[in-house]
Amino acid sequence: MRILLVDGDQSEGVVLAGQLGERGHDVVRCFPPEGHTLCVGASDASKCPVESLGCDVALIVRDAETEPGLREMGAVCAIRRHIPVIEACAESKSSFAAWSTPAGTAVIEAVEDFDTGARPGLVSAIEARLATLPAVIRLGKIPTIAVRHKDSRLLLNITLPPGATQAEEESIITWAVRCLREKDPHSSTADVLVQGRGSRV
Repeated sequence: MRILLVDGDQSEGVVLAGQLGERGHDVVRCFPPEGHTLCVGASDASKCPVESLGCDVALIVRDAETEPGLREMGAVCAIRRHIPVIEACAESKSSFAAWSTPAGTAVIEAVEDFDTGARPGLVSAIEARLATLPAVIRLGKIPTIAVRHKDSRLLLNITLPPGATQAEEESIITWAVRCLREKDPHSSTADVLVQGRGSRV
């Protein structure tokens, strides 16, 4: 697993990086372990771990008493790219609470057990778009959407509600795929599986 370590608390970050590395994970950072320079991708995007390498999950490690600083900007990049975010010291005042999952007391286990393929943010975005379609409004039910990320591919699973005409089914599928590509244009391919075609009643 490739883990983007966003370590506002550098001392704790060094400890966790060592533990994760010992367990075979690839730990990458946006900033050098020491110093307060700009992120490594500021002048060269090819050096950015999010842009050039791709990450399975981002782990935020911070002192609960410290306000978020520049070293935590990697979490913003991860959120924009729909990379799951875990916070080692999550609190209600965290700037990332709405987009992250708290790790609890067992940080290493929380990272390793996390479903890194799921993309709930993309699911919510697609559902919100589909909810405005005339076909979905007429049917009174939003299609069931699931999105997973695997390697450089996105896997989109759409289960159509019964009662849709063929034209309505095509409209739902087209808008779901369009929204997926708008929200995550970075994946090289998107595989789409559609269930429930022709289930008119």
